[in-house]
Parts: sequence; structure tokens; C-alpha cells
Amino acid sequence: MESNKPIIKKRKYSRGGCLECKRRKIKCDETKPSCLYCVRMKKPCSYKPNTTANHTSNSLSIRFYNSTGEFTKSEDSASVASDPLIDSLNEDPLFFSNIDPNDLQLLFDDATSLIHDSHDLFQLTDFDQLLNTVKSEEPPIAREPPVIEQPPIISNNIKVPTNKDLLASTLNGMVRNIDESYLNTLTQTDLNYHLFPYSVSPDSNPVIRILLQYSKGCRYLLYSMLASSATFQYIKTRNEDHNKYRELYISQSLRYLTEAFPEGSGNHQDGTIMVDFEKLLLTVLLLASIFTATTYLRKINNSHKTSWKSHLLHVKDLLMQYTKITSSKGYMSDGLALAKTWFFAIESMAELNDPLGGTLIYDKKNSNNNKNIIEIDSELDVSDTSRLWLETGYFNRGSNPEYHDALVKIGVLTDMNLPIPSQFNLFIGFSIEIVQIIDEITKCLDLLRETPKNQVSSIMLVKIMALIDKARNNYFVPQVNKSGDYSIPIESAGHPDYIGVDKLNLPLSCFAQYGSTYYSWFDMNEQLVIDEMLLRTLTTPGLLLLPRTHPLIDELKQKMLKSMFFIKPKQSHINEPVLCQSEHFYLPSNLFTARAIMIEASIGRLSRILDQDIEFEQIELYFTGLIKLGNGSSKMALEMVKRLRKGEVEIDHPEVIPFC
Repeated sequence: MESNKPIIKKRKYSRGGCLECKRRKIKCDETKPSCLYCVRMKKPCSYKPNTTANHTSNSLSIRFYNSTGEFTKSEDSASVASDPLIDSLNEDPLFFSNIDPNDLQLLFDDATSLIHDSHDLFQLTDFDQLLNTVKSEEPPIAREPPVIEQPPIISNNIKVPTNKDLLASTLNGMVRNIDESYLNTLTQTDLNYHLFPYSVSPDSNPVIRILLQYSKGCRYLLYSMLASSATFQYIKTRNEDHNKYRELYISQSLRYLTEAFPEGSGNHQDGTIMVDFEKLLLTVLLLASIFTATTYLRKINNSHKTSWKSHLLHVKDLLMQYTKITSSKGYMSDGLALAKTWFFAIESMAELNDPLGGTLIYDKKNSNNNKNIIEIDSELDVSDTSRLWLETGYFNRGSNPEYHDALVKIGVLTDMNLPIPSQFNLFIGFSIEIVQIIDEITKCLDLLRETPKNQVSSIMLVKIMALIDKARNNYFVPQVNKSGDYSIPIESAGHPDYIGVDKLNLPLSCFAQYGSTYYSWFDMNEQLVIDEMLLRTLTTPGLLLLPRTHPLIDELKQKMLKSMFFIKPKQSHINEPVLCQSEHFYLPSNLFTARAIMIEASIGRLSRILDQDIEFEQIELYFTGLIKLGNGSSKMALEMVKRLRKGEVEIDHPEVIPFC
């Protein structure tokens, strides 16, 4: 006789299984402390703790945050989760039990050194007075519980919060009216393009989203964001009230950093110091950008002109130690992925533009018997600094799959399924092929800094040229005019008005529209960086060192000048809003936007080979436009162009960092 009882189907994976087996949706034998699968696959095995338990620790502990903004299933399909860290779990003791306590102590020491160095970086006047101004006025802030980020569980039933939603959550009882005004301006207006120019809109800016998520419950990161807002507005308006608040917010950020990482606390008696190193990394990268953005305005003396590099050096140390400890997690958090690509953006700029290079020195010896020729062997540099360069710069999936996937998830890498030659990194403005060129050129520059009178071998030069030739074939929008102004023909499948069945849906931030004409920011950005790398190869002592009057230099100069589609020649009457203008040219307000920041270094390099007033006029107008938009590092660049135009000695300016 058949039973009427419903058949109970066995679960394919157990309810009480470990987190790794749940993530992979496989059956777990629930063996503790480590299940059979995790032991066999050499994976860290952990189980979801009892949320009612009171977890304590007798050793130095670290906290990580789920910064993904993605949430688990909810019964209310229309609800918006109020806490972006809602899917985080308590600290995993098994994960940390595998970490050498000495490594944890080194990590904490690196953090402490970085914070104390930040105080030296910002030599603010009346520091104590600034702190006392707001100390008694600040609202209380709730401490976040220690958590460790887990791989995200995505649900179609949950509405992912916008930046505006996150802003409301961050502001809840945390800041005063003036602070709210500064934070609103940074997160909800075009000002936030200075942190990520290729965002489609202010409210969808992924960099702002991550900063807002991480700043909840974290005063030092929040105040660094407020300082950024005040800095950009001060540069844009020169209103001294903004400068006052800029210094105030920097002071507050440093104060809370010091409280979070007190010197000697690694051996604190209660042994429960809660640290968030990803928030620290994001904070100090913001502070470094603020510092360089105001270098020209503060007119500091030469002895402190490059002090931001020592700051970057401590960021390097902390990042190296932190990635070493967290490398076994099997995935990468949003905050760490952003910090890595941000660090590479700054480090590569320092390597290319600073006379002394960056913080990651290429550690290889000359293998050529001719003492005047520099050549290296084919073996890889396996030093820690070289490893960090590879881990932060090489974002392709073949080199760093976890890094690649994290960047795709947060919206910094373009869709890998697009039918284009290579993925485009929107934060740094180019593809992996350009990273490879920069890698080879910076190797040469590091070697030449050791022996400045020597010549790089022909083998190394040919390799650079081959990489440049390969990268020239890259494109983002099919059929874009790469030899001219980067206009897009209507026949292109990437054109916004194309109606064919093979139409490509490309990011809207790629396009610049002027009347009925569309241009490609992405293609112009990448190809100008390639032009810049070629120009460096042609003109750098120890590489090719061609004279500025050489036909190849002139050809490249004309190509780069032609690329700047946003500079329009003046007519008898201008019938459109103008951002700024010179004697013969002007910048249309709707065409020249913060996305032009992305080519700042390339245009700065171009300015060194100009010889006609009409050419200098265009470049000066470009940097003047960036300053009007609030970009601080352009002030230093504009000063350099004016000195070059006057025929003064060429000077390398180390204070140029993207997005500041």
C-alpha cells in the first residue's frame, strides 16, 4: 500500500555545512574543525557561528567588512537593506588561527607608522585648536561589530541600494548640517567625478559607493571624504571657508586614525584591538590625493615637495603585508580591489613622472658585458616589490583572477563578453596591454636611475616598440577614428544611434556628444597614453633621445594635438555655453568634462615638445579648464607649461597624481 505522505527530498547540500561547501553548493560532511572537502582542497574551513554567542579573543584581531552591497534573500522583495554590511559574519577564528601572530603584529606596526607619517604629511597650523573647534559638537557614533567578509550571495529579490540610499544610512546621527552639505556635494553632484571620471552618473559612482559603505561607523574615512569635498570646492571657488573646513576635516581624520591605531597597542593588555586595514588603506589614499591637489596652493618649500612619496611608501608596506595575510581567502573584497588599482594609478604615475621614481624599485642587475649598455636577463624579478607591482597592475584574469573578478564586480572593468580586443580598466583609463608597456618602460627608467649615463640595449627597446605596436590595434568602439579626433561614424556598431541587430551596448561614460557627433573618451584616453609612452621612448636619455625637432617627434606631436576633440577654434560668434576660452580657442561646457582629467599626464608630457605659441595656448587652455572644474594637480601642470613657454629650464614635477 502506497503511503500518502509526501516524499521528503534530501538536500543536495547540508544546512549545517561549512561556508566553503555552502558557497560551492556541494554536500559537506560537517566534520569539525575542518571538513573532508576543505582538507582535501587545502581550503580554509569555517562554520557560521551562533549569532547569539558572545565571541571573544585573547590575541590581536582584525576586522574585515563586507563591502559588496549585495544581500541575502529577504521575505520582503521590495525592501532596501539599510546596512551594506548585512551579509557579514563574525570574525572567523579558524581563518586567523592559521596566521602567524608576528605577521599580524607587523601589519599593525605598518599601520601605526603610516598614520604617524600622515601627521607629518599635513603640517596643519593650529592643529589642537582645529580639533577643539568641533570636538564637543560631534554626535556620538556606534561602533561596528567585528566582522569578516564572505563571498556575496546575490538575490534577485533584493533591491541593491543606490549611493543616495547609502548616504542616508551613513549620515544617520553621525554628522552635523555643514558636514552633511559637504558629503552631499561630493556624493550627489558632478564633483564626485574627480574620484572616478568614468562613472555614468554621480549616484551610480562605484568608487563613491565603496567609500560610503566603508565609512559607515568609521569616522576617519568619513572625514577624509569630507576633506576631499572641501578640497575640490576650494580649488574650484577659492573660497577660504572651504579651505578652513578642508584643514578641519583632515585634522579630524588624523585624530580618529590615531585613536584607532594607537602606538604600542599591538601588545595591549586586553588583547582585543579591532582594526580595519582596508578602511585605513582607502583613507590614506584619499589623503595622499588631497595633499597633492593642494601642493601648489600651499606653496610648500622644496624640502617637503616630495614628502607624499614617503607616505606612499608606507601604503606600499601595509598593502604588501595585508595582501600576504589575506591571500588564502579565495576571493577579494571590494575595498581591497579598489585600493590596489588606486595604488597602482599613483605608483605608476610616480614611476613615470618623478625624477627619483616610485616606491617599487625594479631589482635586477645589468647582464651586459659592455658597461655602457644596460640589459637584463629573462628571469623574472621575484622580489616583494615586484610582486606587489604585478598584483596591483596586472588586472587581467589570466594573471590575477580574484583581482579581475573583484574589479568587474564593482564596475571598474568593462564586460569581458564585449567583442573588443581587450578589457578596459575605467579607473586607470587603459587596458592590460598598456600596463605591459608601462611595466617595460619603468624597468628601463629604474635601471637608468642607477646608471644615468648608460644606454638601454636594443633588445629592450625593440620589446617596448613591439608592445606599443600591438597596443595600437586596440579599440573600444569599432571603427573609431584613431588617427584623428576619435569621432565615431554612424556605421559603427558602437555608435549610440546605430540600429543594426549587432548593436553594442557600451557604457554611456564612453561617449562625448557635440551636436550630432559622438566621440569616444575611452579610445582617446588609451591611445593618448600609448602616444605618451612612445614619446617617452623617443625622447628619454638612455632610450632613444631624439631631438625635439626630429620629424618623428613632430609627427607624434601633431597627432596628439589633433586628439583633443574638446578644444574648439573660435569663430566670430560662439552660440553655446563656454567653460573657458583663450585668444583663439574655447572649451564648450557640455563637451569638456571631468573625464578630461584622465589624460592629464599625457598632455603634460606633450607640453615638453611644443615650440609654437598656438600649441602652448591649447595646452594652457586645457589645464585652465581642469582647474575650473576643481582639479588641483593641474595648477602645478599649468605652471610648468607657462615656464616651458617662456623658455625656462624644463623641470620634472613629481606632484601629479590622477583624480585630484
